[in-house]
Amino acid sequence: MDFKLNEECLTIICGERVDSSNAEEFSNEVDKIIAANQFDSLALDFEATKYISSAGLRVVLRLAKTYSEFKVINVSVEVYDVFEMTGFSSIIKIEKEMREVSIEGAELIGDGFCSKVYRLNKDTIIKVITNTTDLNDIQRELNLCKQAFILGVPTSISFDVVKVGERYGVVFEMLDCLSLRDCILKNPDKLDEYIIMYANLLKKLGTTEKGDFKIPSAKELEFEFVKRFEPYVSKEDFAKINELLASIPDRNTLVHGDCHIKNIMVEKDEPALIDMDTLSYGDPIFEMAAIGATYIAFEKTEKGNTMNFLKLSAETCAKIYYDTTRLYFSNLSDEQYKANLDKMMCLTFIHMLYWTIGAEGMNHSRFDVCYEELKKYLGTLSDLRLEY
Repeated sequence: MDFKLNEECLTIICGERVDSSNAEEFSNEVDKIIAANQFDSLALDFEATKYISSAGLRVVLRLAKTYSEFKVINVSVEVYDVFEMTGFSSIIKIEKEMREVSIEGAELIGDGFCSKVYRLNKDTIIKVITNTTDLNDIQRELNLCKQAFILGVPTSISFDVVKVGERYGVVFEMLDCLSLRDCILKNPDKLDEYIIMYANLLKKLGTTEKGDFKIPSAKELEFEFVKRFEPYVSKEDFAKINELLASIPDRNTLVHGDCHIKNIMVEKDEPALIDMDTLSYGDPIFEMAAIGATYIAFEKTEKGNTMNFLKLSAETCAKIYYDTTRLYFSNLSDEQYKANLDKMMCLTFIHMLYWTIGAEGMNHSRFDVCYEELKKYLGTLSDLRLEY
């Protein structure tokens, strides 16, 4: 029996079988390894384990009761079925063995800051995570995705987490889908139809209650994020920013947080979201501010950004933003809509300030432009309450 100690996690490599013939020896060997090492968490690696009996399960249960930070990893489908049938999977953290998937020759159908999406075949696509190799982060996003789906938001449900080289990927079943961005590129004459689809999707998000699910608050996150730029703005401006944030009404409706046209897949004229790691709840102004950054603010700070990121001109992106938001607020007068636009754009540039600092290093030129834009709104707005 072998082991490895990595970042305060002791991982014990288990053999091919753990049954009545070797369970006692297995237990003793595990105890010897544990006694000889200092660690914060314990894992049993079942990559080589093909069979476990009730005697082996009792050893696993003893370890789970003894160590609060305990898990079994790389569990084959057959052994996982044993854990599931006996109820162990509901009381012990069990991680299935991951299959390896190659994307060699696969068509790239979407790419963003955190992932790239490839079509594996006619029925499936894979989202390769590029910004993290932490399985906990990936599992968190999958849980948020499932919660959104249960609440009625059109999302794509994954059915597998896989290894793609040194990275992880999430496999989705989607038939003949394209990103909304690619739909626009392929059918520019249907742009107005796609904008209607987009506005309806945003309305669906903005009217869906989070229910009892544990989803973070967009407003609470915002208060934390703005602390990043406190040293770089005046005390008066920072106080006004927090005053404006406090004025945003509390709502329990969903906020995707990054709902631009590359994060929406379209299958048979139906949209579905595939990026859910930024899912939160709160007033729709948080949604509008995020997309305002994608279509308007980044282009203002860096000419050509929309073409580089979305392969669409600044004029097309401006049309998408203004037409979509006008449809979203279709019941308002032009004057009311304009007032909403100012408030949404104010929050957009607040976003831009902390995104600029949150990126790799400080983009001073971008920060300066965004700060100057934000000041225009700080001097005229008294609150960020939208009309609906």
